[in-house]
Amino acid sequence: MEYAIQAWSPHFRKDIDCLEKVQQRASRLVKGFKKYNYENRLLLLGLTTLEERRLRGDLIETIRSYPKKRDSTVKTSSITAKPVTTYAATAIR
Repeated sequence: MEYAIQAWSPHFRKDIDCLEKVQQRASRLVKGFKKYNYENRLLLLGLTTLEERRLRGDLIETIRSYPKKRDSTVKTSSITAKPVTTYAATAIR
């Protein structure tokens, strides 16, 4: 479902929802996961929604398209990313 996602990424809500329903159904097929709601299944499987992954992929492609310039005043090693937490993480615990 994610192959070349930036090339065919849907823009209409009905198309996005249709693709998301495929992942919802597939996540129910995992043994023992049917009893959890969709957000908890994603959390337990270590996945994000397809819409979030498409957004992440678009951002990565955008960053890659910028020319690489070295600026001696900016230290890239000082930039750190914070882990993303969701409200679903607290619901399971």
